[in-house]
Amino acid sequence: MKERLFNAAYNSKKQALLNGKNASAIWDRLVFNKIKDKLGGRVRFMTSGASPMSPEVMEFMKICFGARVLEGYGMTETACVISGMNEGDNLIGHVGSPNPACEIKLVDVPEMNYTSADQPHPRAKFVLGAFCFSRLLQR
Repeated sequence: MKERLFNAAYNSKKQALLNGKNASAIWDRLVFNKIKDKLGGRVRFMTSGASPMSPEVMEFMKICFGARVLEGYGMTETACVISGMNEGDNLIGHVGSPNPACEIKLVDVPEMNYTSADQPHPRAKFVLGAFCFSRLLQR
């Protein structure tokens, strides 16, 4: 019975999110508040700063925790935040647009047959420009 209730709540909330609508609050009261309570019950915003989460994990987090979930990409040893999702972005499977303070480009890797011209999905090595550091060093 619990599994059926969870699946019904999950699928209903998923459809509402896909359509850009708010899901019925009854599902939160019956099902998802118990899951939210595992994190203290007050989580409103979650971020991930690695490569994109799998679509299934991102969807699960949005539905079950009822929090705004944003992804970004960064490297502590370089420029920290390199890219991040915009506030209204509901797409799953990417880490957002580049930070305007960073220079980013794709470089072809011929030995791996990766080119920025590959269709339908360009593949190449991601390179972070050094200008972020040279400006800091000049000061």
